[in-house]
Amino acid sequence: MVMIFSCNKALDQLIKKGLVVSFRKVTPGPDRKHGPEWITDQRCGKKVMDVLVFSLDVPVPLTEDALYPFVEYSGFDSAEEWIEEIKRINGNGIKKGTYGELYCVVKRRLVDKKALEET
Repeated sequence: MVMIFSCNKALDQLIKKGLVVSFRKVTPGPDRKHGPEWITDQRCGKKVMDVLVFSLDVPVPLTEDALYPFVEYSGFDSAEEWIEEIKRINGNGIKKGTYGELYCVVKRRLVDKKALEET
């Protein structure tokens, strides 16, 4: 299964530090708890990187207090900035306080750096 990282800050964190914590709203469909996956930076984009995904298995509300312990691994400077980006990516279809899941995404192999440069 593919994960899309359309946010440059989160993608840069993953590329440079090898790990990022990502908030994802709960959606119906296949369970994305753990295991090998790949990522791209846009819908229908090229494969950029192979990753391992681990669910932190704790539903968290989209609040500063809940995200604060993970900010260091998110690529953002603050929980407030991270929440604003989550809301932007979701077209404001996600409200503060909505529950989601946190995933730890670990870089396995950068596949196509050119794919990032083309976007």
